[in-house]
Formats: sequence, C-alpha cells, structure tokens
Amino acid sequence: MRIRLTFIFLFLIATTGIASAQVNVSINNIAKIHMVDGASYLGAFFRNDYDLILRNGQWESYQVREQYQRMNPRVRDPKKMIEHRDSIEHRFIKTIPQDSINLLLQAISKIKPRLNPVDLHLSIPKLTHQIDTAYLKGMDAKRVRLFNSFFDTPAKLYHLLDTIQHDFWTDDYPYSVMEIVKKQGDTVKVITTAQTQYMMPWRVNDVPTYDLNINKFFINATGVIHHRIAGERINYSIYDHVDYLYARDAFERLRWQELEPENFKYIQQHFNIVKAVNYNNDSSQYFFSPKKLNKHIIIAGILKINKKNQLKALTQFAEDTLASFLKTHAFMIDSCIAKPGCTITFINSNGQALHGYYSWNNQKAEDYLKKLNRQQMWWFEIDAGERIKDYWTKLPDGNFALTSYIDDYAVGILPKYIKKDGVKMAKFVFMIFSPDGKLIYDGSGIK
Repeated sequence: MRIRLTFIFLFLIATTGIASAQVNVSINNIAKIHMVDGASYLGAFFRNDYDLILRNGQWESYQVREQYQRMNPRVRDPKKMIEHRDSIEHRFIKTIPQDSINLLLQAISKIKPRLNPVDLHLSIPKLTHQIDTAYLKGMDAKRVRLFNSFFDTPAKLYHLLDTIQHDFWTDDYPYSVMEIVKKQGDTVKVITTAQTQYMMPWRVNDVPTYDLNINKFFINATGVIHHRIAGERINYSIYDHVDYLYARDAFERLRWQELEPENFKYIQQHFNIVKAVNYNNDSSQYFFSPKKLNKHIIIAGILKINKKNQLKALTQFAEDTLASFLKTHAFMIDSCIAKPGCTITFINSNGQALHGYYSWNNQKAEDYLKKLNRQQMWWFEIDAGERIKDYWTKLPDGNFALTSYIDDYAVGILPKYIKKDGVKMAKFVFMIFSPDGKLIYDGSGIK
C-alpha cells in the first residue's frame, strides 16, 4: 500500500508540475518581443520579422524585415518569373495595450497540455450552414443530413476537432515564433510549426501548450490577416476530415443499399464492413472482416455491387482459401491476433489472393523474389496503429519475407533481429524468417 501511495503522490506532483507555471516573466523585465511569421513551399518562401518595443511609455509593434521568393505566373519572361524581396524597412503596425501583453504572459505561465475544443467557441449550426453552402451544393437532402450527422453534437464535433489537431501534410512548412527577450539577456521562446488550423500546440521553451490567447496576441501584435493561426478555414478542415474519415464510406454503403439491397444483405451476412469507398462509377474499394474468421483478419479489393458472382467468389476466398491458409500458423500472424487493434490485410483479386510481393525501393528483395513462382506467394500487410505497418510475403517454401517496416519495430519479430537506429521512417529490408520466428536471412548473409 505504501508503494502504491508513493507512486500516486509522485504522479500527482508530476502532473501538477505540467499544469502549473511554466515560465514567469514580468512585463517590467521585458526588453523586447521579437516575432517571426513565415513558411516555405515548393520553390517559394516568405518570412516577416517584427519587434514589439517600449517607446515613450507605450508598447509599439513594427515590421522590421520582409523577405520572400515567389513565382509570378503573369510574367512571360522566365528570367523574371521568380520574384524576390528582402527589405529591412521599419513599418509601424500599432500600439499594443499593456493588458494584451500581460494576457500573453499569463498564457505562457500556465501550460495547457491538451486541446480543449470548447475554447474554440465553434457553433454547430453555423458550421453546418458554412459546410452545406460551400461544399455540399450538389448533394441530395438525404446525403447532406448523413454528412452533417458526423458532427451534429458537441461530443462528435469535439472528437473531430481533436482528430484534426493530429493531422499534418508535407507540402508546406509554416512557422510562427515569439522570442521574449528579458533585460538580463535570456530569452523565452514560444514557437509553433504545426500545419493545422490554429497551428496548435505552441511550444513554450519546448513544452507544448494549447492556448488560444497566444494566437490572439500574435495576430494582434503582427497585424497578420487570413492566417491559419486564426483558424479561419476550420470549416474546410472539418468538411475534409468528415469526407475522408466517414462520409465516403457512409455514402458508398448507402449507394449499395439503394442500388442492390439483396446483394448488400448478402455482404452483411458474411462480412463485417470495415470500410467501403467508391472507386469509379460502378466499382467500389472495400475492406471487409469475414465473420467466419478471426476479427483481426481483413480482406481488401475491388468489387461491383451488382455482380453477385464476384460476391460469391469473395466469400469462397474468405471462408475456404484464406481459412485454409491461416490454419498453418505463422509467428507474425499469431502475434498480431494477440495484439489489440492489430489487423492483417490480404488483397483479394477476382476470388484469389494477391500473388506477389512488395519490394518498392528494395532492389535486393526484387532480385530474389522475382525468380520465385509468383502463383505460390502470398502478400499481406500487418497494421498495428500509427507508425506500425509491416509488409510480408509468404514464400513458396513456407518461409516468410519481410520487406518493409517503420521505425525500429515490426510485430512479432524479436528485438534482437531489428537494427535500432532511431531513425523515424519506413525501413526497406529483406529478411527471411521461418514460421516460428527464426531469422534465416538478413539481406547480407545466412544466419
């Protein structure tokens, strides 16, 4: 009991430390606040620097540098198409009230370690109207109602907003920075490089915090307009996420019900529908979990809902062919089945397994695997959540080849067989294992 109470006490101290004062700065101890707003894109960038300084008893904000490189498509001459600017002209922006600075200092003194969607003050009716009028113009009333059903309560909306905060992409790299320079010379750094609307979390001396008061101060002090820090396009982000995460699947199931109700019932008898997406005008991409197999098993492929013969071939593949394959146990499949949330995906093509392999960016694997009998090979993917995705091929001799995994982990493989380099990326390898998990070949020699 004493050990447990000690652990709880230490946990409370740790969590209280996170929520308590991160940095304490007095406005009287500030020499200046330097701010930077910028981003880089494909072949372009911009950076604007600002200083907030005390002058004649008032805090005044100035833009002190403007830099950019961008393409002007209206210019015909290729030599003049790229525009450059690098100006150190000082431009007065506005006087910033002392109360505004004090609100910033309060925001960085108490860390908010998680997003509270309530703080965004989003109205469901207003969002619904914005999304309906901007993005759902061509839909019938039934589909509009279905689309809106995914964010029509605070709980659904808040879950969606939390999901959006973990999204990212890679075609632009924004950054917003505040450096609070003290009179003694040391500096508090408040930085964000997030690519989402509102660009949270900020990092206060490298500690993440979700506080919109920092956003408000930055917008006010720099005078930036139409900036993602203000979250002006949050309605588009909500539309985009609902469309990708939920609506495409829901619309395709609805299409199946309307077009082929009997075939839709047949699918539901044999499979749990994980996901369905329209592939082209008459075909669908599907992810099904066969009801007669373990719930961790997923079958993916393309089907036409009006082709009953395709549905029967798919069912036979799942309940006969794949069921027989799974009776021969393999360590990575057994490990995945024992792991909550882990799935094993097999590709079905016209009632048969995808007989092939994955060797992208992997010449050694390609040279070896292309010599084998393709019809005796089974490709499958193991997915155990974010950043856990392994690509396997069962070989004609009964062994298994691993050709790709992410970071320093692959499901079921003993740690001694994984080279730990700390690099966060997909690793393209060629490792052959026996069904019981013994490493036979590591790409460089027999083990």
